[in-house]
Amino acid sequence: MGYYTSYELDMEATSSSKYTQQALEVLVDTYLRDNDILSNLLEPSKWYKHDEDMIELSKRFPDVLFTLRGLGDDYGDLWRTYYLNGKMQYAGAKITFPEFDPALLEKLVICTHELEEYT
Repeated sequence: MGYYTSYELDMEATSSSKYTQQALEVLVDTYLRDNDILSNLLEPSKWYKHDEDMIELSKRFPDVLFTLRGLGDDYGDLWRTYYLNGKMQYAGAKITFPEFDPALLEKLVICTHELEEYT
């Protein structure tokens, strides 16, 4: 069956880049199509070798920062990985909840006339 993840890719040319953002988008899109990667970005997929593919992409465009965002099937599987010149940095999401604060409690107001329509 496999594990599906939704992916989104952003790219940003560094100040030393020889590419304009528009030219970069065209070149990267062509690379993604030619290397059968683009389909993984269009719908949830089982792209198990995304790190290897993205490292190769970042080597091809060494002065571009690529950010790959992932949202997996499992609750809380939310992350970003940054790629630059063949290197990567993984950043998993940290989901936190505020502590309980009684001052924030609110009374729930129910409109009984709306409920009577369904009884």
